[in-house]
Amino acid sequence: MKKRYPDLLRDGLRWALSAAPQFNPNTEVGLYECDALHERSTHMRPAFSGMVPFARVVLAEMDTEEIQTPLGVVAHHDHLLFSHTGVRHRYGELVDGLQRLELITTARENGVRFAPLSVFLGWRSDAEDPDFYVLEAGLVDGEPRQLYFSPNLDQPIIAAVGYKPTPFSSEAHYYRGTLRWERGDLDEVVIEAFKQRPSEDGGSNPYVRIRLDFQRVGRPHAAPHWFQTQAARLRVATIAEGMGIELSPRNRALAQLGKLLRWNRRP
Repeated sequence: MKKRYPDLLRDGLRWALSAAPQFNPNTEVGLYECDALHERSTHMRPAFSGMVPFARVVLAEMDTEEIQTPLGVVAHHDHLLFSHTGVRHRYGELVDGLQRLELITTARENGVRFAPLSVFLGWRSDAEDPDFYVLEAGLVDGEPRQLYFSPNLDQPIIAAVGYKPTPFSSEAHYYRGTLRWERGDLDEVVIEAFKQRPSEDGGSNPYVRIRLDFQRVGRPHAAPHWFQTQAARLRVATIAEGMGIELSPRNRALAQLGKLLRWNRRP
């Protein structure tokens, strides 16, 4: 006997709900839409922005393989730290008394992860505001490369980049990172890049400034990770061409495709 349409619809909804990752109050705190603005102060001052979905999860005392979220998987191999034990091993006395550790990051969606930045938050008590934070930076495809520690929310991070995120950067360049925490939640992270060590008061002029504005939401809306990853590669080629860097025929083609993307200011 054939099933009636309402039965098929009901069964399909049941399957979808059972297959989808469910919110876990033991490991998940919430979800964000992050409006990321990328600006360069040199070479025609290109700028672009995009919406990136982030998940906020609670990390355990010991390493685990992964944490399921509604956005996808937050995986151990996508991060340089993934537990209280790992943070204590790396930072020692700087994190004495650690009681709670959270991670705000992008999840791996269908095997792909676009990762502009991750933020670790550490508490030494049950206070609303965290006591310290760590910024984690890496490559556009989600590979983590460096960690940058701040002992409190008000202390800017000034550190050597330590890796080469784009063809225009250098390991010897410097990052200045600041975090704004308002009304008990993450509000903004700003990363600036300099060719020489900057001052803490913001007086130096960066050649790149990335501002990430976080908004807590029930379900983020953003382009798929595979699209954002490929779009980032196209933008790099377009900026390189605008800077007069000699490109291979393949990268020249990518640069032309990059010009078709939406820009706040095209290079």
